[in-house]
Amino acid sequence: MLPPGVKTLKAIRRQRDPVTRVHEAKRLLEYLLDAMTPGLTDGRGREAFLGDMVRAQEGCFSNVRDVMFAIGVRNRLDHPSVREDPPKADEIERAGWHFVRAIEEVLPHAPRELAREAGYRRPGVLGRLFGRG
Repeated sequence: MLPPGVKTLKAIRRQRDPVTRVHEAKRLLEYLLDAMTPGLTDGRGREAFLGDMVRAQEGCFSNVRDVMFAIGVRNRLDHPSVREDPPKADEIERAGWHFVRAIEEVLPHAPRELAREAGYRRPGVLGRLFGRG
């Protein structure tokens, strides 16, 4: 069972509010990557942030820059700075879908039970043969 506050990929895809989608997708991606990179620390021995986890698993992603963009937008939403403009509506929308794609790309590499809880169904033999899934 996913921890409280972590939604399935299906629920995140259905989320209509882009800001909520960003937050929910970030939580699920972080949960998955944390399980895939136990004990990971940043370069200074501190607990790893999401960006550190993404870099550690960068082979899972088709476009790491998109994932890092999404993380940056989420950071600007949650930690506003007087030096940076708040994210625009189109940036928030893009960030949410970048997070969704990142989750889709990580799920096949996640531990089987964890991926199942998050809503991933591994393709059957025919799906693998015909490129579905």
